[in-house]
Amino acid sequence: MIWAKSDPGMTDNRLQHIATARRQSLGCRRGTTLIEVSASIVIVAAMASLVAGALTARARQQRAADSRELAVAEASNLMEQFTVLPWTELTDERLAPLMLSDKFRESIPGAILDVSVVADGERPDVKRIRVRIDYPGPNGRAIRPVTLTSWVYRLEPPPVAARGAKP
Repeated sequence: MIWAKSDPGMTDNRLQHIATARRQSLGCRRGTTLIEVSASIVIVAAMASLVAGALTARARQQRAADSRELAVAEASNLMEQFTVLPWTELTDERLAPLMLSDKFRESIPGAILDVSVVADGERPDVKRIRVRIDYPGPNGRAIRPVTLTSWVYRLEPPPVAARGAKP
């Protein structure tokens, strides 16, 4: 301290006391207290807990989205197989034994396939095919099923007797 040299009556103890008093009056400290460290740890732990919860929720949502995407792809593949069958083979009895693919059953165990073929009462040349896949969600409970519906039209003309013509 420059001013201390000009005053010969200042001793080292007195200068140290003045410096300490000045630091305390300005709020300067040399370390942190146990309360400050504890509060910091609590804040960091709370933030880590929130981040872990958000990451867990995001992972759960991603698994659910992946399962739904697989179910939609499986239903679409099955529907494509069904719509190329000949008109006469589009019956509940013909489609009932068909199953989900092995890969899909491994990916989503517990999935159930339901296929129905319904002839339109007003239009005999139209059949409605419905493919429904029920599957459990990530928590094991059933979730909204995937359902695809397609209408198939007879490409070949019906027999003459069916058209109302006289033989």
